[in-house]
Amino acid sequence: MSTYIRGPVCGVDNCPSRLWRVINGRRTCQYGHVMEGDVEFNDDDDNVNVMSTMTRRMNLTTNAVGSFQSNLSMSQLQESQTSKHQSKKLYGQDANLLFLKAFQLILRKQCSTLINDFGFPTLFTDVVKLIWMKYLESIDRDNRKLVSNEFSDGEIGGDTEVDVPINDHTEHKVRKLGLHMSSTIAMLYMASVHLGLPVYMNDFIQWISTTKLLYFKATEVLPKQWRKLLPNHYLGILEGGSPPNEIQLLNKVTSLSRRIQFNTVFNSILNYRGLVLKLVLAIPLPPEFYIYTLELIELLDDGSNFHIIERETRNFTQYHFYAELRTISYFILTVRWILMADKGNRYSNRWIVALLQQSQADSVADCSEVTLDENVKNSLYPENKDSFEWSERETLDYLDWIEKSFLSKQGKGPSETDDNLSVDYRIARRKLHQILPIQSEKYLIPPRSKTRQTFIEELQEKYAQIQDTLIQESHDPPKDNGLESIQRPILIAQLGELLTKNISTNFVVPLERLSFCLKKIEKHCIEEFTVRQ
Repeated sequence: MSTYIRGPVCGVDNCPSRLWRVINGRRTCQYGHVMEGDVEFNDDDDNVNVMSTMTRRMNLTTNAVGSFQSNLSMSQLQESQTSKHQSKKLYGQDANLLFLKAFQLILRKQCSTLINDFGFPTLFTDVVKLIWMKYLESIDRDNRKLVSNEFSDGEIGGDTEVDVPINDHTEHKVRKLGLHMSSTIAMLYMASVHLGLPVYMNDFIQWISTTKLLYFKATEVLPKQWRKLLPNHYLGILEGGSPPNEIQLLNKVTSLSRRIQFNTVFNSILNYRGLVLKLVLAIPLPPEFYIYTLELIELLDDGSNFHIIERETRNFTQYHFYAELRTISYFILTVRWILMADKGNRYSNRWIVALLQQSQADSVADCSEVTLDENVKNSLYPENKDSFEWSERETLDYLDWIEKSFLSKQGKGPSETDDNLSVDYRIARRKLHQILPIQSEKYLIPPRSKTRQTFIEELQEKYAQIQDTLIQESHDPPKDNGLESIQRPILIAQLGELLTKNISTNFVVPLERLSFCLKKIEKHCIEEFTVRQ
């Protein structure tokens, strides 16, 4: 309710105001002019309603420097700024077009990063452009279908082209574009599959988790004017949300492929040989397991089955049709069956025990950057190892990554001497830093090596440990007692469970989904063995 009362024209300095209110007993217009000779004293509390005078307390507060500021004026200013900001937002078809432009800009930034930082071929950008154009065509095609469905066959018929007006109801129906930040990863993955690159979904997950590839807070690369115009719904989409797992991204790939008919235009066969090599090196296993896995796939399956599928993913649960999960299942089954058939002739029980211990051991040397990125990626998912269970080395590696990789990309914070900062901001930040003062003398950080070992050096160290076990086994052959033959199935089962758990963690695949794929592929292999016998 307004506190002003309409009255005569002020007239001071040609003031046209007719709105008056009483401040400290003086009748004052809305522009601050005091009416001459008009002073009211409200001494009689009983005649407050009769005299129609109002006594108000001015809500004054102080800012950080001690100056007075009015809560009323500040709230009015904030409301006006908010309403002014909201009025600039775009909605409807204009908002959709701007969102598509922003999405396209993010795709271009991601392609530049992959080409410049990860050695992708320059042709990669052209393939992503083609996939993006196909998706835009599908959006336009769906919109035309929705527009045509607004009219009956009696109103529009024959071969005559009619300009169909789009009403508000139709525009509201076509506003959903079906895009998310995971759609960018799906398009990049589809382009890499088309080119046959040895890049897989867990690589993309690792890059976005370590902020090496643009995904989270993608709105920061957009022009400032675009961020002001985009609706909050689209801004939230471009923020990225929670980190996705491999199943979610593969579902997105499947739905996108179905929408643009990817298999009819592009190469959809996955380079599964590179994935098998990646799995062998991750354990690590002897190189012959790479050959064993490929031979099992060629014997019991067809290479054409390892392709991007095109299906509706709403109720889709046959995850063993996904090429990557199919390859991983064949690899785990190969390791299990080879060790069971070997009976300790080449791969002894001591060798299996060495693999189990090596996978659980904490290396003394600093890990490579690749392993550090994997640890950072795994820390983002709550189902993985709890941060309270980290070793001292893992904790220091994570904090080192936060300092050198994450904070360095957030930009330098404004300094105390920055002239662009307001006094309120400087005082507030100084008080914030005084809440928890840190004395570095009490927290001694262990010495760290300036340079990390490379991935090749780390891999050589792992293979050297396994090789030492094999050499020791050759000099000291195991005794032929019945105990080892009884323990071997148990050791193989433990190794299979460890492989499944580690792959589930590193590839961000839920353990129950991966176990489901293993059962399906194992059943398929047994059926193929039965038929061929």
